[in-house]
Amino acid sequence: MAWRDAGYADVTGITKRLLKHWHDPEEPQEDRRFFFCQLEAIETLIWLTEASPAERQGINIPSDGGDFTRLYTKMATGSAPVLVFEIKGQDTQQNRTIRECLAEWVTAVNVHGGFGEWARNVSFNPADIPGILVKHGNNDPS
Repeated sequence: MAWRDAGYADVTGITKRLLKHWHDPEEPQEDRRFFFCQLEAIETLIWLTEASPAERQGINIPSDGGDFTRLYTKMATGSAPVLVFEIKGQDTQQNRTIRECLAEWVTAVNVHGGFGEWARNVSFNPADIPGILVKHGNNDPS
């Protein structure tokens, strides 16, 4: 990815520090929170959010009309359920309402049975992510 090779041009300082930490081979392995495919998904979301408009030329994801841009990824990891996982900085009534609707949707998909097993969760603290992944069937979230 040229954007990665260019040092993640145009991202915030905090984002660059996180990406450097996550990719640093000198970091102890137990401190790694993501698989390579999870990092690539995160990089994609960061690119869509922080890369310059010139870098994202021709890519336009329409808004849902809310106050914030919402971007989601889906990764299949094998036998574990498909996890709809949100990472939020704060909670709002709108977010709680969305999660209530999502809970109904996940239940309906699972009752249908034709789309595999699905689960949902939300984290407001990045330190909780490994535990949430284990809870939903990923026994090695490092």
